[in-house]
Amino acid sequence: FRLMGMDPAVEPEPWTEFAKRVLREEESIDLKSLLCDESVVVGVGDIYSDEILFHAGLRHDRQSDSLSIQEVRRLYRSVVEVIVEAVKHRGTSLEERQFVDIFGESGGFAEHLAVYG
Repeated sequence: FRLMGMDPAVEPEPWTEFAKRVLREEESIDLKSLLCDESVVVGVGDIYSDEILFHAGLRHDRQSDSLSIQEVRRLYRSVVEVIVEAVKHRGTSLEERQFVDIFGESGGFAEHLAVYG
């Protein structure tokens, strides 16, 4: 589990720890790939990465090592806010019955999507 990144829905790490993962000097990658990397943040795929980047006002193809400290903080805040809000609405179902929770109910976060909505 040590290789896993933060889980913003359960226990977000301090933003400074998140910043260390984002600003790794040995590896700069595009922000969309960074957000989908389980060693940075767990549980983020295409839909949530796009929503996070939209809310942070950052391009998907921007390189991680080009971010300012303010942008890293904004990205961190967006990660936590989008994931917590998605969990609150039981996830995202874009098509009928695509995703269901343990009670067989579709997720309701699709109604709140800014990019995919």
